[in-house]
Amino acid sequence: MTALTRGVTSVLVVSTALVAAVSSLPAQGQSARTNAAVACTGKQRITLQWSMKSPLTAKISLSATQCALPPGCGTVPAGTPNLVSPITIEVTDSHGPGSHSMDATVTDPGVNAHGCPGHDIYLEPSKRLRFVYGSATTVIGKLQMSQTISGASDFDGPPVTFTIRDATGYAISGTANTCIPKIRSGIVSVKCF
Repeated sequence: MTALTRGVTSVLVVSTALVAAVSSLPAQGQSARTNAAVACTGKQRITLQWSMKSPLTAKISLSATQCALPPGCGTVPAGTPNLVSPITIEVTDSHGPGSHSMDATVTDPGVNAHGCPGHDIYLEPSKRLRFVYGSATTVIGKLQMSQTISGASDFDGPPVTFTIRDATGYAISGTANTCIPKIRSGIVSVKCF
């Protein structure tokens, strides 16, 4: 191999590594919101509820324990929320994101009590999220969500997953593998754990 061939080969190897490194960065105008979500390892529950009167809106209750702490936990001053709005929440059935998903966005800037450890609360008229910080994060939420499926009849679960992301890229997720449906008085409920 000549010196010129070795030089070209070295340039190609460096160029390939550079292209791989650059392609993993967010594109201009794209945020870090595409980071992979860290799975919560404790108990996870999701309850979905549809009314026959408004089948394109679902009421969602979710809770998960042993979730990752936000990156700024412990360094953010008490009174300053640990998450940055907007916060997006997506719930999907076994078909995954897109065709069978429900989502909501919380734009409330949030209120923090006691820093971290402590808790953040994000409130809007039909959305409530609470993050409790200790050795890990516990999340509790009650939301009204729009959906891309036409009510409970198109819902295919389990597994049912949720993903919560803030504007900085902090992302957690949970999965419920068992679901129990119930129909009563024009309301369809699906409890998943």
